[in-house]
Amino acid sequence: MDFNILEKEKDKILIEFPTEGYTLLNPIVEELWKEKEVLEATVIKEHPFLSTSKLWLVAPNPKTKLKKATERLLKNIAQLQEALKKI
Repeated sequence: MDFNILEKEKDKILIEFPTEGYTLLNPIVEELWKEKEVLEATVIKEHPFLSTSKLWLVAPNPKTKLKKATERLLKNIAQLQEALKKI
């Protein structure tokens, strides 16, 4: 997966995902909102066909918040896979 960090500061980060869209980024944003101290978390896409998707996050230690959110999301997906094996 390709991504570019466009902006990185102590309490915010902007990451561009040239080949990804809402399908990947929206679940990450949903998980980010479950983190305490997250002030802003959203997907930015200026034009549906012509622009790349960006993830904007404002929180103390945004990299850590993003890592925790993606780890929870992966755990939830693994649980879903196990449940589907029982069907």
